[in-house]
Amino acid sequence: MPFGVDFLWDARCALAVAAATGASFIREVATGAWESDMGLWSPDAAQLLRERRRLDVTDLAVFMNITPEFASSVGSRTPAAVAKSTVVSSLADVILVSGAMAGPSRTCR
Repeated sequence: MPFGVDFLWDARCALAVAAATGASFIREVATGAWESDMGLWSPDAAQLLRERRRLDVTDLAVFMNITPEFASSVGSRTPAAVAKSTVVSSLADVILVSGAMAGPSRTCR
């Protein structure tokens, strides 16, 4: 059965675990610049893809989330513009678009 790996904002870790376990894909934030409760984040898609080649798992798909939960983009590009450039310049195998927050919707009181 195909399965994937996701580590919260650590694409290189996800890639290593996926390569070691025979996963079919990883799901990660791999592009852009973000601010969040975890601080500023600027993942490096090129480094991730070079590592995928070095590990010889080029058949492992990289699902790139272009609108991560719990974060705001640094900049003003639209999700459509980010999606296009992620496919063209970051070579995403799959584009993912998320809502503002993962998990069930709850009202805080």
